[in-house]
Amino acid sequence: MENQSAELAKVLHLIFCEKEHEDLMETLTNRSPRYCYWYLEESVEGHWERDDHKYWLLKAKLFEAHCVEGGLTSEKVTDMIANLVEVCRHLLDFYEVNPKLREYIVNLLAELK
Repeated sequence: MENQSAELAKVLHLIFCEKEHEDLMETLTNRSPRYCYWYLEESVEGHWERDDHKYWLLKAKLFEAHCVEGGLTSEKVTDMIANLVEVCRHLLDFYEVNPKLREYIVNLLAELK
């Protein structure tokens, strides 16, 4: 798996996942479609082979493919993803201080559509 796709998958999940996140490790074996298990999957070996990681990795690869099909070079896509990752790292600092920030950002992005 390409590191770029993995980084983008993390960014897409962080910004766009609207499901509640399960926090009990036992629930990984008896999953509900209502919850996202990303953070639990992160804590186990082989997390990129788990359902939620595979889902967001697929979204990342589709996003990359659409960018290239749209005329962007792979270098430009790489730069764009690096910028997204950097922005999200800064946002994470604010998440700890203001948990409502994610909701605000998602609403703002929806208005921009």
